[in-house]
Amino acid sequence: MSLAPASPRANIGPKDADIIWRYDMMDELGVFPHNASNCSVLIVGDRVYVAPPTAQDWTHSNIPSPNSPSFIALDKRPSHWRAKNDAQIGPHIFHGLWSSPSAAW
Repeated sequence: MSLAPASPRANIGPKDADIIWRYDMMDELGVFPHNASNCSVLIVGDRVYVAPPTAQDWTHSNIPSPNSPSFIALDKRPSHWRAKNDAQIGPHIFHGLWSSPSAAW
């Protein structure tokens, strides 16, 4: 698979947000997104919860990363992986994951 060339760097000014850290779920977890599958992140305290975009490929008949996690937690301060689920739902994905995590007290 060939990827498009990287976009040119943006000119960041004093009123723009700072990128503090990033976590590449495709490289780190092997997830495979489909049709820009994504979710909102949930931040509770120092934890960042996210549902990685695991999905079918463009043929709609193959799941390239069936063993990748469907839910992870990251530590927002040192920006490292904290936990992932082992529900093994990947092989049973109908199309893709688009749900956002939520919390209740």
